[in-house]
Amino acid sequence: MIEVVSTPAAVIDATVSPAEVSYLVATESPVVFGIQRKDGIIVAVQSVISPPDETYIEYSGGFEASVGDSIALYDSLNDVMINTTVLTVDSPTEIIVDLAFDARYATDLTYFLNLTQRANYYLECRLKVNGTYQTTTMRFSPNTKGYVKADIAQFLSSEVTGEKTGNYIENSAAETNQSGSFTFEYRERYLGDTNTWTEEGNTWYYIFFVRSKEQGSNLYEYVATANTEGAFVNIFEKIPWTVGTPLDIQFWWNPAFAALKGTLKIYSAANVLLDTITIALDTACTGYLTSVKVSQDTIPELADHMTLEIEEV
Repeated sequence: MIEVVSTPAAVIDATVSPAEVSYLVATESPVVFGIQRKDGIIVAVQSVISPPDETYIEYSGGFEASVGDSIALYDSLNDVMINTTVLTVDSPTEIIVDLAFDARYATDLTYFLNLTQRANYYLECRLKVNGTYQTTTMRFSPNTKGYVKADIAQFLSSEVTGEKTGNYIENSAAETNQSGSFTFEYRERYLGDTNTWTEEGNTWYYIFFVRSKEQGSNLYEYVATANTEGAFVNIFEKIPWTVGTPLDIQFWWNPAFAALKGTLKIYSAANVLLDTITIALDTACTGYLTSVKVSQDTIPELADHMTLEIEEV
């Protein structure tokens, strides 16, 4: 069996129930799913009276070992694998191995890997991006403890470009070249397997964005929720106007919000409100990096600075 033990998800607010979680990641940063292989979950360990250099193991997990199989037992106390051989199979969930019994094994041995029956083992993963499976799958080999570090960033990065979709005509535009959604699937592969795909279970979102390894790939600070404000993806201390070209301000549209609107407030140097403009936002932008157009011809002559607020309709 295999299970996902870690993901790039980040908790935004744990004080509410259910907790608010960010599933938004940067494409230009390691995007890692941690997956653990366990061929058998050890539920009981006992001594064998005679001979004393053997150990009885009861396990679950649906995997049947055979006499002569090479079995690697995980010792949680020392964080090492102990290599043994199956001497006797008492039942589909009971074996005896050539390991001198130690009383601590009753709690310290937690799972095992069968190195004989699952030769040439690797993990195969795939992405379904914006509703379509990528044509190429990913392969990852586990370490000696059965742990797989599945970094999908390279495959995710292939889905984006720096090219804008927004053409400065509509009030809002989904940047489909720079953002989107995906799901993650995986399966075990080895000689003779007939395994089917398992879905990780969440819908993930991505933005063409660079993050350091230390920061992590999750873009939680750009995710607005019912209880938490999100940051704009691009912000300016000084507006970079280009003659004849509108400005766009970008945010990520959390699908938790069915409909949003923008409120642009324009102020003079004395901080006097000059105008308030309501901007209708296209629901087709849901789940995407969204560009909001601000046209120069809508800005009063005495304008000095402005604010933009995105809120639920």
